[in-house]
Amino acid sequence: MARTRVNGLSIAYELIGADRSGGRPWVITPGGRFSKDSPGVRELATALAERGKRVLIWDRPNCGVSDVGFTGPERASDFNHTRATSEALARLLPNARLVEPPWGDSEWNERSAARPGGTGEGLFVGWPRLAPALQAWADETAPHQTAGRS
Repeated sequence: MARTRVNGLSIAYELIGADRSGGRPWVITPGGRFSKDSPGVRELATALAERGKRVLIWDRPNCGVSDVGFTGPERASDFNHTRATSEALARLLPNARLVEPPWGDSEWNERSAARPGGTGEGLFVGWPRLAPALQAWADETAPHQTAGRS
């Protein structure tokens, strides 16, 4: 497991797969207080890597084995991370481009509500089944760059 420092905090991450497509790396960010080791997250990364993608999985601040931070905006510990978190990470990755996911903003809350008492299947166990659809979606909305073009 690798680490980097972002805003003074140590952030844990892993890179899965070798980029065989010449495209941008993928980043998988679990929501809430879930880590990169939550069931389904690594499996989705592996499914994408098998399609020739390089995938970064990471523990957001205050999650998993990344550092705990006690500074930041008043609502920094909201149940759902802010888009600013993803934007900050994208600024650190060469040639990164944020693209809206193929599901609505309410999915996280709907899946959470379906887990009364926090028991049952993990929230991400179905994610690996999305790999083919995500690949098609990415090919459609964010075609990879060719040499000399952006």
